[in-house]
Amino acid sequence: MIRAPAHTHRALAIAAHVLFWMSLYVYVPVLPTYARDLGASLGMVGLIVGAYGLTQLLLRIPIGVWSDRVARRKPFLIGGMLANAAGAAALALSPVAWLLVLGRAVTGLGASTFVIASVHLAEFFPSRTVARATGIAVGLSAASQVVIMLIGGAVAEVSTVAMTFWVAVGLGVVGVAVLLPLPDHARPLQEQPPRVQTLARAGTQRSTLVAAALAALLQYAQFGLTFAFVPLWADSLGASNFDLGLLATVAITANGLGALVLVGAGARLNGRLAAVVGFALTAVSSLLIPILPSLAVLIVVQGIGGFGRGLVFPALMAHSIERAAPAERATAMGVFQGVYALGMFLGPVSAGVLGEWLGLERVFVLIGALMVVGALAAIRYVAHTDDRL
Repeated sequence: MIRAPAHTHRALAIAAHVLFWMSLYVYVPVLPTYARDLGASLGMVGLIVGAYGLTQLLLRIPIGVWSDRVARRKPFLIGGMLANAAGAAALALSPVAWLLVLGRAVTGLGASTFVIASVHLAEFFPSRTVARATGIAVGLSAASQVVIMLIGGAVAEVSTVAMTFWVAVGLGVVGVAVLLPLPDHARPLQEQPPRVQTLARAGTQRSTLVAAALAALLQYAQFGLTFAFVPLWADSLGASNFDLGLLATVAITANGLGALVLVGAGARLNGRLAAVVGFALTAVSSLLIPILPSLAVLIVVQGIGGFGRGLVFPALMAHSIERAAPAERATAMGVFQGVYALGMFLGPVSAGVLGEWLGLERVFVLIGALMVVGALAAIRYVAHTDDRL
């Protein structure tokens, strides 16, 4: 049997990673209005959106532990890709708004396997370049989301919103086909599966918990700013719907660029420095918002904040698994992603409450202050090791 070269497997793994995110995000720009057209209230729209994060909050840690116990990655990835496709089909076929909650929850199940996807992609890179591989994973996810959301909006414009769901189904099916020829990096048969106690230790290591807590703080800012408060502030500055889309696109694009800069910096930038600089840029971008004179400047500042978050996230992701053995990495990554999913869920919810209570200006200041806390915590708790990025 002819074995494919390593670079071919790496290319297929990257392609699968791109298809994974595209199948999840092609319909995201138009899902809320689609739900409203089906009669959803604002509360129902929030529930539809929240179901995606809630499923991940509940499932990411168990999926990571299960993957390490059975020493398999590919079956979980194939299952996740199929869940992406099945959830999108449910969205397309839902005759009433409340059924969209079920469809979005199923896509959240698919997204939960990102805990495996990131580890799986890293396994196609040399073991000493874990941070570089995670940086590539984050950069690819951001780039995939930006491109496919623009395509999804165009598809909805020239066809129907339902067509974007079927595009997602097709992307998921193609993703399965790309995954099938990839090796699984299974544990040798003579090795015993890691004990539950060992996996528990892997998931509760200080480096993993520190990275998870800081990532939750970062996601709180990401969802509280990009998806909640900044659009409202931009609207007060006279932003059109196109401007609001541009704000999100700039922030996400800059996020991916930050991750790619982290990859390209290599030995010149360590994880602690990346986290501190990234949190600081996010803090500055949030603190400046109440005094910005125009929408154009707001867009630039959002790019700066997105770039900062792109530096922080892959550095924290690498920090979460750097002390875990290969057979325990999915568990550590599951804890990391499960905890930061809490920030995804709580960010927009609590942001709305705080906005009503304090006003938008003070909320921007509060989020900026939390990012300063994140920078100080990174200085104190993120290890400065010789394992460079």
